[in-house]
Amino acid sequence: MTTIAVPSPATPGKLASWISRNGPVLAIFALVFALWEIAVRALQIPDYILPSPSVIVVKIVVSWQLLLENAFVTLQEILLGFGLSVVIAIPLAIAVVYSRIFERVAFPFMVVLCVGLALVLLDKVGI
Repeated sequence: MTTIAVPSPATPGKLASWISRNGPVLAIFALVFALWEIAVRALQIPDYILPSPSVIVVKIVVSWQLLLENAFVTLQEILLGFGLSVVIAIPLAIAVVYSRIFERVAFPFMVVLCVGLALVLLDKVGI
């Protein structure tokens, strides 16, 4: 008895697989941006109220160096803030867990500090 090897069905390539998974999402994004562009032009909405996607893309292309510089500054601020939060929060958490006295002192202080900060921020905003 002779057996015949039947080839397995062709598996789609990586690109085809990626398109089948992400194609609908990309199509919806494209549709939203197309409708946005059409609506802004049809309703003659000024750029200072709602810029069209094409205006935004042009501004990004023209100002890419400024955007990159500011993105780098923002990244530095994010990393510094995260680092400070780790340096401050971990020792505070350890102190609160292992010292009942510190817990009783620190919690009211942190609540007062947070409420005071919230009031200052609300005052700055004008609420």
